[in-house]
Amino acid sequence: MAKNVAISISASNIGPLDNLSYTGKKKSSNTTLIYARNGTGKTFVSRMFRLFEDEASAKTENLLTFGKRSGNFDFGVSGADESIHSKVDLKAGSAPKITCGIDCLIHVFNSDYVREAVEKSGYTAPSGIGGYIVGKGNVDADKERNEVTSLVEKESDALSRIQAAVDKVRDEVKEAGVGASLGAFKEITLENVLIDPLPMTDTYEAQRDSLKKLLAIPDDDPQLILPKLEFDAELTKGMRRVLATPCGREDFAEEFIDRVNSHIDFVRAGVAAMEKDDTACPFCGQSIGSDASSLIHRYEEYLNAAEAKARAEIERLERQLCDLDGRASQWGRSAYLASTGLHEAIEIYPSLRGSTPPHNPGPDTLITAAKSARSALFDKEQNIDAVLPVDCAEALETAVAEIHAYESQMAGFIDSANKAKANVAAEKKECKNLLCKQARARLRISLDDDIKEYNRLKGELSAAKERLQSLEEKNREPKGERVAKIFGRLLVDFFGDKYSFDATTFTISLGPHEMSDNNDLVLSEGEKTIIAFCIYLASTVELVDNEDDWGRLFFVIDDPISSLDYDFVYTMVGCIADIKGQLDLADNAHPRLFVLTHNYSFFNILATNGIASNLLVLERGKIREASDDEIFPFEQHLADVIRVADGIATPTHSTGNSVRHVIEWAWHIQRPDLDGLGKYLGNCSALKSNPTLYSICNDFSHGGHERVDGCFDDDLITACKTVRDFMDDEFAGQTTRVRARFVN
Repeated sequence: MAKNVAISISASNIGPLDNLSYTGKKKSSNTTLIYARNGTGKTFVSRMFRLFEDEASAKTENLLTFGKRSGNFDFGVSGADESIHSKVDLKAGSAPKITCGIDCLIHVFNSDYVREAVEKSGYTAPSGIGGYIVGKGNVDADKERNEVTSLVEKESDALSRIQAAVDKVRDEVKEAGVGASLGAFKEITLENVLIDPLPMTDTYEAQRDSLKKLLAIPDDDPQLILPKLEFDAELTKGMRRVLATPCGREDFAEEFIDRVNSHIDFVRAGVAAMEKDDTACPFCGQSIGSDASSLIHRYEEYLNAAEAKARAEIERLERQLCDLDGRASQWGRSAYLASTGLHEAIEIYPSLRGSTPPHNPGPDTLITAAKSARSALFDKEQNIDAVLPVDCAEALETAVAEIHAYESQMAGFIDSANKAKANVAAEKKECKNLLCKQARARLRISLDDDIKEYNRLKGELSAAKERLQSLEEKNREPKGERVAKIFGRLLVDFFGDKYSFDATTFTISLGPHEMSDNNDLVLSEGEKTIIAFCIYLASTVELVDNEDDWGRLFFVIDDPISSLDYDFVYTMVGCIADIKGQLDLADNAHPRLFVLTHNYSFFNILATNGIASNLLVLERGKIREASDDEIFPFEQHLADVIRVADGIATPTHSTGNSVRHVIEWAWHIQRPDLDGLGKYLGNCSALKSNPTLYSICNDFSHGGHERVDGCFDDDLITACKTVRDFMDDEFAGQTTRVRARFVN
């Protein structure tokens, strides 16, 4: 980050900050100090900064202003040529959206950090930290670094080409009718194509054509109907009986037989009618004479004879064969439609893929067998007393059996096809899944050379990184050792020899007693704050991977003096002032600090000692620059007290207020745990020796009690001397600085 920069902060609907907007002037100071009273949004500012460090450090709902559904926070840095920003966008119900535009390593200390990162660990020293900080002495590794950089770029280019091919295939699959929500579509990814085995075939085009056909099919695709050939087994039984049985002509004359057979149907009808009335002709109504009656009797005898019965059977069988011939032809047409529809369904419906239905025998064999059977019956009719072969009946049965077997085999296929047609929506989905899988297969085949190249580069990059790491290990510092060194030194700076730290076991001891599980009970609230801050600074090492990272550090410190007495406050001030020394940073490393506090005295100490020069005040949802009157009032009041005590000036109406201000400053520094100014005066032996101080603080500081004939001037002068001597004893640096700057 550039040295001369201007910072900007804006917040909308963040806690009490509904519309904060601040842009400062360019300054060279690396430390920004903000004073804010409780409840003005200081903690929310630190929380928003902490999101840049840890996106999961706070829930959106805990950051938004009550009743608001969205908000944002923006931190910007403007240099000579550019303005860069890091942003947080909040939306109720969603995780914070973080955009880090500023190249820095933000590290936040606030009450949330203490609670989450320190209290839960029992205020123990950070341990188990792995990794190394790479130093600047690795000049011998420049060649390897350049090689790694080059290979990273080449690997990235190879990966980009593969990704572009993946994106193209995904677009093609979408155009084919596949939705992006389909599971198989989601699996067409760069990660999967890199690990997919190389397939042997690619049937993507065929699958795409199938999907196109399937998408054109309506949801009520007509069902396939399998024809059933009806066949009466008595037909072949009758044929065997007729063909194999000889029928003699008995004693009927040949001429008589030929005459009857020439109009056999007429004869049968007449004989049948005569059974009801044998006295008259059923056709002309004439009376039947003896000769006619005798002839009719001969007709009856003939019809009842074996030959006539055989001829009647042949006639019946011929009619059945003709009927079978017609049904066979109809069956053939229906079977063709069913077979054709089934094969079309197999090509389209995914669940039918791979099905191999039986061969359609067609009706021709049966029709031919029926024709042969009719021919045999004709031969029998011509030679009624002959015994003819029955192989035509066997051929007929064989043809029918073949058709029935085909029907039985086809039933399962037709049933599966009709189920697929009834569930066409699921079939379409499965077809889309198969298309996605085939798309992946085709993609893998087309990218085989690119993937081989990528894997080669990946292997070379891994080897180059190993060589670079080997060289860098020659000049690197273990992070754990750096953490132990920083934490141990901070512990001594704050506590002296009260606590000891073992860098090997990462344990804190109070005298001979090792502290661990009971730290929370043993430590005072102030000590907890100090140890939490020591852990915070030491843990900075975890953010750093190389020496250049130290200069990218951005510390955000929110009120690190909670429950501290004045000795520790000044130690904390010194720690912040010398943060580079505490972390053993190089001279050219310039980390930035962003300190927030609601303690006015702490604010003034940091300001008046030149630790921070970018001084701001957060109040009523706005940030502004602090004025000199706000920064130096304590020094002005102390100067007034010294001038009256030294006899340089006489008391005025504001002297009592100056006395109170100086005492209150000391109270907040030394004993902030005491509730009230009176208790502080009662516990401070140097101030308690002057009994008028309490009255002066409560009466003269509020403009009460008229001074008549100077009767109270002596009391005010004595009070000023008491306070001057107390400050010389307890805060000599302050009185020396004020005398030099405002008194002498």
